[in-house]
Amino acid sequence: MPYYLLKYFSKQKYLREFIRGNLYMNTLHFFWDEDKFDDAKKRRDQYISSHLGINPDTVTIPMKRLPEQQEDMLEGVIGLSSTDESLKDFDGHNLTGVLYRSKGMGYCNTLCFYKLYYDFVPMMGGKQMIQYTTTSAMNDFGDYVAFILNPDELTRRIEAAANREGYKDLIGSVRYHPLKYNGERSKIYNQCSVLLKTDEEFDLKDAADSIIYRRDCFDKTYKYKGQNEWRVALYRGKKETEAYTLEVGDLSDIIYWDRAKNLDSGIYNALSKGMKSIPDNAPRFRGNIDRIELWNKFFELGDYKAVKMLFIG
Repeated sequence: MPYYLLKYFSKQKYLREFIRGNLYMNTLHFFWDEDKFDDAKKRRDQYISSHLGINPDTVTIPMKRLPEQQEDMLEGVIGLSSTDESLKDFDGHNLTGVLYRSKGMGYCNTLCFYKLYYDFVPMMGGKQMIQYTTTSAMNDFGDYVAFILNPDELTRRIEAAANREGYKDLIGSVRYHPLKYNGERSKIYNQCSVLLKTDEEFDLKDAADSIIYRRDCFDKTYKYKGQNEWRVALYRGKKETEAYTLEVGDLSDIIYWDRAKNLDSGIYNALSKGMKSIPDNAPRFRGNIDRIELWNKFFELGDYKAVKMLFIG
């Protein structure tokens, strides 16, 4: 089905910056929400400290940064075909195979949009009504929404800015995958589970022959399928996990905005201003680099290092 592009914002000042053409792009490292793991390690150290007679109040526990719908700790994960020794310690409790998350993927800057699928339904008198569905997951993404009136022009300006800065960009739709174990769909989201992550890093070059699938910022777990994401991925060749702002120039001529609670009227107002959709036969990706090359560049940027992860339950 064809779809429109929407961009949500938690504050109006962020929306204004977007309309000015200042595209704020977090990294995948941000969406991994590493505070969860830092929290777990500090709780572990707190337990050890308390048993060693050290004051546990000296250990601070960070607050969670992201709503659940905005985090995905598994982006940039690869799967291996070989049996991993780590599984032996959890025999009968492992819900997935061992997953390796690329360190380099954490340096990928991304910009995310919501794909609003729609259809026109005929009505009496020859009129048509637009029909669409959204998900409650979008409630976590903000109170303001920008309607992209011309996706092709937005993409052109992003590509021009990336080329000007000497960066690599890839733009397209995200796909959602179920986690599997022994060839079967995992049941981690249907039962209690715990995600374990090692502190140490591993060299992916040693496991190159065992890789059975690769994941990047255009792959997410099936849990997040309601996000319907369309993304911009930016490779800057820098080992930085901080956000980056790509300046593409004023976007006010191709943006209409409204409060998210006014989505119905906002869509019709945007349509009256000539809002264009992305057809269902449009190319999935566009940019100045292909997906395999981009994947390899991020792995190289991260010195082919990865951390090991495993779901047990």
